[in-house]
Amino acid sequence: MSLSIALALGISAVGVGVALATSIRAYREYVQQGDQRRTELFFSLRARLKEDDLAWIAELIDLATEGKAEEIAEAEQELAEVSLRHKRDYVGLFEEVATFMGTGQIKREDAHYMFGYYALLCEECLAFWNNINYDSIYWKRFHDFCAEMREMRNTLACPWKTPA
Repeated sequence: MSLSIALALGISAVGVGVALATSIRAYREYVQQGDQRRTELFFSLRARLKEDDLAWIAELIDLATEGKAEEIAEAEQELAEVSLRHKRDYVGLFEEVATFMGTGQIKREDAHYMFGYYALLCEECLAFWNNINYDSIYWKRFHDFCAEMREMRNTLACPWKTPA
């Protein structure tokens, strides 16, 4: 093999190596950007739950289901006065979480940890549903999400406690 052929092969090998390294780096950056976008999406959904209107509804539902007797009555009364628009926004947030969970953009465990508690309380709070058709087909995604979250809750229920 002549020196020029060996040199050409060596240069080609270096070029292929550089191209391969560049491709690997580009792929890793692409994956990291996807992870970053999913993280941003997740925290933007979480931030919406903390916005004034939705946080207020979450607090009322929490009090209506877990509060003391006088808190329950007051919270139920206030929930009855919450506008349909705000209730749709609240339930719609969980439907968005379910949609992103279905596409793999949010992990099921993360959805459960950050949103499951609130979704399940909402579904179980009769005062919340006083002016909404609970059984409407248009809440199917919400109810399916709650069924999934309930299954996870039941599976994970107090794993740190040992049976008596």
